[in-house]
Amino acid sequence: MTQLLDPLTFPLHKTRLIEASAGTGKTYTIAALYLRLILGHGEEYGFGRALIPPEILVVTFTNAATQELRDRIRSRLTEAAAFFRNGKAQDPFLGNLRDSIPSDQWPNKAWLLDQAAQWMDEAAIYTIHGWSQRMLRQHAFETKTLFDLELEPDDTKLLEEAACDYWRTHVYPLLPERLQEMISETGCVSPQDLLYKSRPFLKLSMEDVEDPFALLEKRGQAIESTRLVWQSDLEAATDQLRRARANGTLNGNKYRAASLEKWIDQIVLWVKNNGPLPDDKTREMFSNQGIGNGVKKNQTPPTHPAYETFDQLNNLLSNMQLHTALFQHAAREISLRYEREKQNRNQVCYDDLVTGLADALESRKGDRLAKVIRHQFPVTLIDEFQDTDPVQYTTFKKIYGDHPDTGLFLIGDPKQAIYAFRGADIFTYLDARKETAGRRYTLGKNYRSTLGMTASVNRMFEEAADHPDGAFLFKNEIPFEAVAANGRENQFMVDNKPVKSMHWWHLPQTDPINKTGDQGYLHKMADAFAGKIVRLLNRAKQDPPQAGFMKGNGVLTPLRPLDMAILVRDGNEARIIRQAFHRCRIKSVYLSDKDSIFESNEAIETLYLLQACQAPTQAGLIRSALATSVLNLSFRQLDRFNQDEAAWEEQVERFNKYQVIWQQQGVLPMLWTLFRDFHVPARLLSDGDGERSLTNLLHLAELLQTTSSNIEGESALIRWLVEQIEDPAGNTDENLLRLESDADVVRVITIHKSKGLEFPLVFLPFICSFRKVTKKNT
Repeated sequence: MTQLLDPLTFPLHKTRLIEASAGTGKTYTIAALYLRLILGHGEEYGFGRALIPPEILVVTFTNAATQELRDRIRSRLTEAAAFFRNGKAQDPFLGNLRDSIPSDQWPNKAWLLDQAAQWMDEAAIYTIHGWSQRMLRQHAFETKTLFDLELEPDDTKLLEEAACDYWRTHVYPLLPERLQEMISETGCVSPQDLLYKSRPFLKLSMEDVEDPFALLEKRGQAIESTRLVWQSDLEAATDQLRRARANGTLNGNKYRAASLEKWIDQIVLWVKNNGPLPDDKTREMFSNQGIGNGVKKNQTPPTHPAYETFDQLNNLLSNMQLHTALFQHAAREISLRYEREKQNRNQVCYDDLVTGLADALESRKGDRLAKVIRHQFPVTLIDEFQDTDPVQYTTFKKIYGDHPDTGLFLIGDPKQAIYAFRGADIFTYLDARKETAGRRYTLGKNYRSTLGMTASVNRMFEEAADHPDGAFLFKNEIPFEAVAANGRENQFMVDNKPVKSMHWWHLPQTDPINKTGDQGYLHKMADAFAGKIVRLLNRAKQDPPQAGFMKGNGVLTPLRPLDMAILVRDGNEARIIRQAFHRCRIKSVYLSDKDSIFESNEAIETLYLLQACQAPTQAGLIRSALATSVLNLSFRQLDRFNQDEAAWEEQVERFNKYQVIWQQQGVLPMLWTLFRDFHVPARLLSDGDGERSLTNLLHLAELLQTTSSNIEGESALIRWLVEQIEDPAGNTDENLLRLESDADVVRVITIHKSKGLEFPLVFLPFICSFRKVTKKNT
């Protein structure tokens, strides 16, 4: 049974679950409960004594969220202190809170709140990893943690080293034919491929794993035995099927003449020329089972020993999960090598912090450690609980359990617990729901969305709730809870008429179309949405505006590109919709780009520029620099440098000047001078896509300047840039592509990254290209 949460009477003890949909005041509620804990408020509903900020643990999942929570709680404490002193506040909660306390205590309560606000810099507000690290260090003896452990935020290089070791140990010794079979079966052509495909298994505990190389050998022997049987009587085995088709024994639709010859060509290439194994279809059509299915009614199928060998081989290969065995085997060995190397280097990564604390709590001294942490943090609030994994939840259960003198409050949105890409585990959330039966609460009002949007979402999910599996595939465990509308009164208007809050658009075409291709679903939808957005923006530019947002005061605010967000699944969808925008002259920015700056074309061209500036006596380097798209010289200009010696000498003199600036002032002033001389910024900003290139160039210039302070000489800086291009470190924040603009442009963002963001108008142009989700693959 889930009950509506009243922040004034919510019991501040034991383990309790607060289910909060987006926009229902989750942060407001956390701050309200924090106030009550500071004040020692509630009597039978309270904690029992007043707490101080270092005693109230608030856990969330990003550094940005910790800072936001700290600021919001500090502001709330200050506001409440002022209200207790002078009684000026419009917040009903604060009014009811003060009224529930005798008036002679108000000055003291104001002092408590003031002190807490001043103490917020030392408040226990952490990410799960930050808190785990603090516990390991503070309780190093109980957790058996080394004092000099180094936190390595990015473990990619260590994992790659372990994958390369695995590749050298197991893959290098393979015979060429076995290597080719492994590549064909698994698609892994490098240690990096293997690591990528093995990652889902890295965190699994696997004891008994099949040896993939023994399977590979068994597979190879079976294929060779089959090939020898076919080789011994190839013509008879293939001619029998030709005759069976010609005399009508075989179904002509299943065994078309052209298809039959194509299949025979595959077998001949394999048998006579040691070519690739015939594909699944060919082996099926030349097996006893396939031939039996292809024979006309009342006809006797042709037989041959070779056909039976394909039955046996097909059965063996279908039951031989070579790719799964390889990925599991690799994951186990990579994990062991990775852990061993971390120990040798005294390094830990973020996940090690959480698992290290969990292991310590399960050790012989675990109960004592849990008691110490409970005493240190009597109350814990876990924000974004739906993103909690089993290890994290077990850790908090071990510490708090149902101790009556503690409080553990789990705050999350069950509808978001299905998002495994953020680390969420739906079954962990379901366990928490069961274990808090009778102590579950919900926030019942949406304060963020417009009234129409709230009503539309309620309607949509109420319809979905009638499905046998419910709106979220877990009908009984995660029911849909409609929320009341208490949000904005803004109304989107077009042509002086209100527009419904949720629209479904579809193409007028009824014939099936492919997903991709120039005339495919993605491109057609991108063009349709771009056209719709152009029409809306044109209506907004009219005088008076005919598209915009009507507020409560009756004033229409014209629609701007900045008001619109396009949600996509990945970079490919983003590229397609942005290309459609570009054709319509709509500027846009992609907010989810995670590529490294060193993977960009500008990085390579900057390298050419640096090489020419570092060695201006080498004509070939200068010619390479002049030919870059960054400088954008025409073929006529480049040819002139070959024909006109004076023009060429002028360029050589330019690059000599750049070398002097680099040596005397640094790489950044040198690149700025070069860009200015060739009018790079002005030209790029006048080009539709030029802003992206200019942003990349300026980003590279900054990185080069920063790096130059740590290394000696121009040659070393060029060497550094070459290394970055060869091995882009895309997972470090400073190397990620920067947004090219924060101006009034349309935002394109992935659905994953859009969580927590707000936009007045949202479009999902490709939402119908979804994959059907079942309980099995949720």
